Amino acid sequence: MSDIKPSRFFRTCKNCGHDNSDSASKCNSCAKSLTGGFSDKYHERWACPLCSTLNMKENSKCAGCDYKIPGCFLTTACVEFAGMSDDCETLTMMRKLRDEYVANLPDGKSLIAEYYEIAPKMVNSIDKLSSEAKNAVYTNMLLALNEISHDVKAGDFSNAKNRYMRMYEQTRNVVLK
Repeated sequence: MSDIKPSRFFRTCKNCGHDNSDSASKCNSCAKSLTGGFSDKYHERWACPLCSTLNMKENSKCAGCDYKIPGCFLTTACVEFAGMSDDCETLTMMRKLRDEYVANLPDGKSLIAEYYEIAPKMVNSIDKLSSEAKNAVYTNMLLALNEISHDVKAGDFSNAKNRYMRMYEQTRNVVLK
């Protein structure tokens, strides 16, 4: 399932409410021009690789066939490994870093897209490690995430991003050799 595209952008037609590809100039449903005729906000969704149902970005399970997307390695580290809640401060700060800083960088969308492409592979690779190795990977990630979270709370987004990139590269090099 490595061809999963967890995040794609769509324009919603104001005339009929149909979601269209970000690059569409006419609605695929009613054929009205989308120039000025789409809602002001983009809806991030993912297309299920099994049944092609479009699901809201927040859904980790397909509404059409119950397919479950392999997880985000940050959420897995915090929620499954450390027993934190999905809305814990650490994950909230990581989402803030992504949404308020990284997404607005010139290469931000490509960094985020890379994360969504690589994260499920990393979770799968970590799951295949011995218990001792898995514990070491998640423990090191949590230590880094704690520092990153403090940077975000302090408003030091640049340093938070740099710390995150180091942690991401180190983890990726260990689990995707």
